[in-house]
Amino acid sequence: MTDKAQRVLLLLVLALGALLLFFDLDRYDLWGDEVLSFPKGETFSQMLEWVKWVPSQVHPPLYNVVQFFWGAWFVGDSPGGNRLLYALSGFFALVLVYLLGKDLFNHRVALIATLLAATSPFLVEYSRMVRYYPLTGMLVLLTIWTFLRLYRNPSWGNWLFFSMSGALLIYEDYLGWTILLVLYLYLLVNFSTIRPQITKWLLAALVMLILFSPWIPVLTSQLGKESSPYPEHVERVEKDTPRVAQRGFGLAGFASSLVIKIGYLGYVFTVGETTYFWNWAVVLPIIFVYLILVWRAIALIRKRGEKDHRFLFFVFFVSWLILLILSEIYSVFSTRAFQLPSKIMFLLPLFLLLIANGWSMIKSAPLRIALLVVLMAGNAYGVSNYFRGEQFLNPKFLVSWEQIQADIEEEADPQDLILTDEEALVHYLHTTHSPIEEFGLVGALEKVDSVLVDRGPHHVYLVIRYRGDEVIVMEGMKVNLQLSARYQMVDTWHYLPLDPEAAPYWKRFLGRDPKPYMVEVFIYKVEPEEPAVNESGPNP
Repeated sequence: MTDKAQRVLLLLVLALGALLLFFDLDRYDLWGDEVLSFPKGETFSQMLEWVKWVPSQVHPPLYNVVQFFWGAWFVGDSPGGNRLLYALSGFFALVLVYLLGKDLFNHRVALIATLLAATSPFLVEYSRMVRYYPLTGMLVLLTIWTFLRLYRNPSWGNWLFFSMSGALLIYEDYLGWTILLVLYLYLLVNFSTIRPQITKWLLAALVMLILFSPWIPVLTSQLGKESSPYPEHVERVEKDTPRVAQRGFGLAGFASSLVIKIGYLGYVFTVGETTYFWNWAVVLPIIFVYLILVWRAIALIRKRGEKDHRFLFFVFFVSWLILLILSEIYSVFSTRAFQLPSKIMFLLPLFLLLIANGWSMIKSAPLRIALLVVLMAGNAYGVSNYFRGEQFLNPKFLVSWEQIQADIEEEADPQDLILTDEEALVHYLHTTHSPIEEFGLVGALEKVDSVLVDRGPHHVYLVIRYRGDEVIVMEGMKVNLQLSARYQMVDTWHYLPLDPEAAPYWKRFLGRDPKPYMVEVFIYKVEPEEPAVNESGPNP
């Protein structure tokens, strides 16, 4: 294939990736975690203090700093404008997938890996959100690429690029330390090859550490901390952090948890979160093809002349293993299976590069084409489900909070009260400068009573999202019971009905019948209680 043809194919793949990343970024409303990604504070210093000392912000400052200036200078509160920053990170990650693949292998492997990444349902979905994951993924790829260039050509220019990219990575995500650790482990394993340049490698590590040192006191203050208004939640976090240190090492539980996480992680990395498990006609062929290619990628480790493949496999596998164990030991870094894939999404491009290289080593051209067609058909199906809003394993991304906010404002009066802990709804209420007061679920009944005293009769709009954080759901249901015992419920609104296909799955997952709707708004009429009537008459 000529150089011109290679460039044309690359541009077509990047154009496809750009289309999937940038098209209609306002399609879905902001959801809770996106809203929580917006830094708090009117000034840079206020934002930095918030990042430092809010316990729930277990993150270094880079993505908050970037998000702060992006919003302040360019886009304000626009959902699509804020998502554009992370879509751009996802796009540059595609470019880096190609560059890394071409440097490690060849144009064909790099192009196939870039194509798989550009159409990956999981990467497309999360690169179109206001979340730090795509930015971390881009910096991980940049760090590995600059590491490889320094390893092959130990010039001071390459040394500078590696040192700076590594520093940016650990300022973006604490899990970035894992990548640097694994890269230096690789140097240790291959010490004889880098002995003449050991000073540069040690100096690079020292520079990264010095640059990060101002943040070390903040890091130590964040360890094991998480803020929550719910006493039960705080108790659980304190109990689980760190899990092994406090509860001992239970081998059976540890092993079963790892199996569940590995299974779910493998499913999400290959099929995505927008195709139901039980859609066997789609799922089984995809998983079967990936198993074939994983086997091919593993087989290449022992093949002579595949040093670069062994390097990439080492970085991917050891990082994956460390992060998997870390998620079991330290609960702040996600002990629940469904949270892990997004946290370590930065490993997915490395996985796809390994898969692409395994695919390229298959000698039969018809077989290669057939396998690629299955993978691309699966990606197309998952991506189309994303844009159509179908088969989401977690439908929280589909809730129309802006519509709920508009419905409440159309119905409610200024003296009424909204009870909710849904950050996305609170965000839309604030951005529209709603005159209706909102209040959280903890202490809700006392707040309702105080509003009754201050403003007189009013309506309360209690908003509950099911299948969210179980602690928040239970708190909302408790408030609902308390209100129903004292006041008259006058109406109930329902949003996002449960997909009938998903009902059996949710029943097995939750251990109970799921609610028929994702979100419900309970409306209560709050009036002074009638004084009790003494039927026996006045006392003599």
